[in-house]
Amino acid sequence: MFPTQTAAMQFTTVTAVREHYQLPDPVWRSFIEVCGDPNDDLKLLAVLPPRIVAASLERAQLPEGSFLSATQASHVGLVYNLARRIVHTRGGGDWDSWKESSPFGDQGAPGPEGVATQGQDSQTSPKAERKLKMNNIIDQADDGEFTVQNEDTKAAWYQRYLEVVGGWPQEEEEPTMEQLSGVQRRLQVQDTAPYVDFAIFVPYGSKALRASKFRNYTLTSSGYTTKDLPGPSGFIQWRACFRILRTTLIMLDAVLLAALHNYEAHVERLTRTFSTAWHLIYSADELARSSHSNRLRSQLLMDLRGGRTAPRNWDPARPWDWVFQQLILDDAFWQTQVVGPALTWLAAGSRGTPKTPSEQLAMSYMEGGLKAITPSMDSKRQHSRSASRTWRRKKKRNGQAEERGSPEPKGSGDGGGKKGKKGKGKGGTKQKCYSWNNGTPLCGGLSPGQTCAGKVQRLHRCMVCNSPGHPSKSCPNRMQE
Repeated sequence: MFPTQTAAMQFTTVTAVREHYQLPDPVWRSFIEVCGDPNDDLKLLAVLPPRIVAASLERAQLPEGSFLSATQASHVGLVYNLARRIVHTRGGGDWDSWKESSPFGDQGAPGPEGVATQGQDSQTSPKAERKLKMNNIIDQADDGEFTVQNEDTKAAWYQRYLEVVGGWPQEEEEPTMEQLSGVQRRLQVQDTAPYVDFAIFVPYGSKALRASKFRNYTLTSSGYTTKDLPGPSGFIQWRACFRILRTTLIMLDAVLLAALHNYEAHVERLTRTFSTAWHLIYSADELARSSHSNRLRSQLLMDLRGGRTAPRNWDPARPWDWVFQQLILDDAFWQTQVVGPALTWLAAGSRGTPKTPSEQLAMSYMEGGLKAITPSMDSKRQHSRSASRTWRRKKKRNGQAEERGSPEPKGSGDGGGKKGKKGKGKGGTKQKCYSWNNGTPLCGGLSPGQTCAGKVQRLHRCMVCNSPGHPSKSCPNRMQE
C-alpha cells in the first residue's frame, strides 16, 4: 500500500503523492472544493484532522453532481495517509513505527488475532487517556483533574492559530499540550474565566513542572512542608507567561488577537507609569483575569436576560473576547486597584511596600491585620538580618558551652570574661583584634598564636566562637550560617 521509505522521501509535493497513487483529478478537485486547497504543500494536508477529512469526503461531489463512492473516498485517504507519514518521518519520527489511521474512524490497530479493531483508535481509547492535576499546570488553588488531549486535537488547535496569525508560534511562546488541555477544561467544562497562575503557567511548561515538583515539597524536622512558587517579579517575566496564555486562547478560539494584544499593552503602560509598584499591578492583573472577569460576564448575561440590547462586539460563542476588551476600559477597577494605592504610596515617600485594597482592608478591620491574609513564612523568626544573625550566634555559643559541660562565661563575646570588659577602650589588653579577624593590616597576615602587632595589644581570638586557632573570617560556625 505504501512505497518504500527511500522512494517516499523523494515526494515533496501533494502532486507527486497523487501521481504515485494515480488519483483522478475530478476526485481530488471535488475534495479540495469542500476541504480547501493545501496548495501542493504536504504539511498543510497532513495537519488536517481525520474527522475534518472524513466530513469533507462525505460532502464532496463530482462534476456530474454525484457524491464520492467509498472506493473514491478511500483513494483520497491513501494520499492523505502517505502525506502524514512523510511529514511524520521528516519531523524526526520513525517510518516503521507510524500507524495508519483511517479518516473515517473505523480502522484501528490490528488486534491480537490480526483483525483490525473497530470504533475508537488507540489514541482516543480510555486506556490511553492521561490525566493531570490542575494545581500542577493551571492554578495552584484548583484540585481538579483534566485529560490531556490527543495529537489530532492538537493539530486542529494549531490549524486555528495558523489561520488567525498566519505562521507558527515562537518556541518560547508555544504552550505545551498539558497547558492547552488544562485551559480547555477551564473554558468548556468549568465554564469560568481563562485564569491561569503565572507562578506555574510558564514557558516550557513540562520542564517547569518537573522543577516545581522538586521545589514544592521540602523535608524539615517536622515533616514535609509545601512551598508555593512565586509569581513573576517584573513585567518582563509577566509578559513571557502572558504570551503563552495568548497563544493558548487563540488556539482554543476563546479570545481574538486584538483584545489580548491591547490587554498586554495596557499592563505595560501601567508598569511604565508606576515602575516601582509592580506588586500592585500584578495583584490587579490576577484579580482582573479571575473573579473580575467572571463578574463582568455575569453582569452582562443578567442584563441580556432582562431585555437589554447586546453590545456591538458581543459574541455568545466567544464571551471572553468581550470581557478582555471591557477589562481595559474599566477605569474604575484600575483606579481602585492600582492608581489610587500607588499615588498614596508615592505621596508617603515610597516607604515600605505599596498595599493593595485587600491588604488595607485587612489592616483596618481584620483581627491580626496582614498576618490574617499573608501565608506563613518558613522561618520561625521574621526580624532583620542582623538581629537574626546575632540570635543564631548566641544559640550556637550556648550549645557549645553545654557540650563542654559548663555555662558560657560572661563577656566571652567581647574579650573573654570580666577582665575583657574592664579593659575595653584605650589601653585595654583584653579586646579582640579586628584586623587579625578580618584579614586586614596590621595583623591580617599573622598566624594563630603570634603576638598582636598593633600599638595596643589585643587578643588574637575568633569573634564568633572565641577560639585562638583561627580568625573569624574562616570560622566554621560562620560558614555554616
